[in-house]
Amino acid sequence: MRAHPRIAVVLAINLESDAHLVSGVVRNLSLGGIFVETHHMMPPRARVVAHLPITPEGGDVSLECEVCWCRPFDPLVPEEPPGLGLRFVEPPPEAVEALGAFFTSRTPPATPPGP
Repeated sequence: MRAHPRIAVVLAINLESDAHLVSGVVRNLSLGGIFVETHHMMPPRARVVAHLPITPEGGDVSLECEVCWCRPFDPLVPEEPPGLGLRFVEPPPEAVEALGAFFTSRTPPATPPGP
């Protein structure tokens, strides 16, 4: 079971490491991490900075992330997109606030229980 619920999104993203600048598409997001669809694989525990375009003004929030897992393209399962599962590493308070606001803006309000 996940620590945080996830929402489906489609957001262009750049990932920056010591050696690479990688583009991809965020396919789901939680307060704890993201799945980035990309053909560029990185090893587990690699560190990257994710530049997420989630502010109301359309600006980026930069978050240090750790690669938890990678899934290369598999022609036997083409419906599973290749990509990286990233965990946010000690996000600063302003990034947590921006993530929370973005998440809340994309999550439908809870329906109160009926009679």
